[in-house]
Amino acid sequence: MTEVRWTSIGIPVPQGSKRHVGNGIMIEQSATLPAWRNQLIYDIQRAAKDVKFEAGVNVTLDFRFPRPKSHYRTGKYSHLLKETAPIYKTSKPDLDKIIRAVMDAMTYSGVIKDDANCYLVLSRKMYCNDEEQPCVYGIIKDVEKSTLDVHDFNIYGNISLRDI
Repeated sequence: MTEVRWTSIGIPVPQGSKRHVGNGIMIEQSATLPAWRNQLIYDIQRAAKDVKFEAGVNVTLDFRFPRPKSHYRTGKYSHLLKETAPIYKTSKPDLDKIIRAVMDAMTYSGVIKDDANCYLVLSRKMYCNDEEQPCVYGIIKDVEKSTLDVHDFNIYGNISLRDI
């Protein structure tokens, strides 16, 4: 089975709307998107080496975000999470917009022919564990040899090594 696994360190940035600046020129609304996209392209190309997906793929994306200070206790226990601190991030950015940024980066990297060739995206947004940095963990697999396993996400850590 052909697959590419990578990690891009940094706070995931959404690819949202564009704005018109005149003379038919459109630019991204997010000033941080170009740097994030370049990081993604670099990391994907480095992980893929010479692998190119010409046909269908499925993609697994595990986005990790920094926790806000409100998730932690105060005083001498300020290094400990509150019992009510969530595992999953259910606030902005929108999941579809951070997926869009990664899918376009995979296409720009040349590793996949077109993001339209993706038949399945398995994705989630979580807060970082104590040892983690904000990032996205990604896996690209060819469609012909992949199977889906609902246990591909391990809520206690990174994406498991099980095949999709």
